[in-house]
Amino acid sequence: MKKLLSKLLLFIFILSTIVFTSCSNVTNQNSNSNSNSNKNASITTENKNGNLNDTKTQSDGNDVNGKQLSNSVTTQKDNNNGVRDIKPLGEKDFVVTDGVDTITLDMLYKNFKTNKQEVKQDTDYVGDVTSGEYVYKYYMHAYNDFNIYISNVNYNLKNRSIDDRYITEITLKNSNFKTKRDISVSSNLEDIINAYGNGKKMIIDDNSFSESYQYKDMELTFIIDKQNKVNTIVLKINVS
Repeated sequence: MKKLLSKLLLFIFILSTIVFTSCSNVTNQNSNSNSNSNKNASITTENKNGNLNDTKTQSDGNDVNGKQLSNSVTTQKDNNNGVRDIKPLGEKDFVVTDGVDTITLDMLYKNFKTNKQEVKQDTDYVGDVTSGEYVYKYYMHAYNDFNIYISNVNYNLKNRSIDDRYITEITLKNSNFKTKRDISVSSNLEDIINAYGNGKKMIIDDNSFSESYQYKDMELTFIIDKQNKVNTIVLKINVS
């Protein structure tokens, strides 16, 4: 039960950032076109009693706790009194590996292969994400090093079948897996800035914050503790 509750709490945090991004995008579109469209994404997840809970979000530049978010993204850094470009984020940045297995965000789940043992759970169903008339279902497969969330998110925008499941979130739980730019759990905030530049910062609680980077509908998030150490890495597809 504790593992299930922990899983749900992490999923709620991850999906709350999805909704924030989706709502912010809609707000920006309304401002630029002076239209009155009201497209919003809302999230429901199962609690331990099997009931559905709504996750509240804001789209006014604050996080769900009302704390101010910073601007993103710095693409240059000072190095030995010189300035050099940091390579912009691309699709290759949404691949992680431990040197043996490779996990690619937005790959068809049935093509994912690993010899690692999956952790047994009472259920792999996590919750739904609703965007307009579309409902996307999320499922989780847990391993010791990582969790994989699969869904049909954005199938209607990508000419995909409603029944196909893609890897739409990857959560790294320890330092065995690394990103394309050699960042892993236990890396320092300075390592992240050197590799990616300054990202979008969001305060999670008194003990942690996140640094996020986005490419198209893909988002890379580092959850960092108060010692400025990475304790979780999340790669995900945002609801469009």
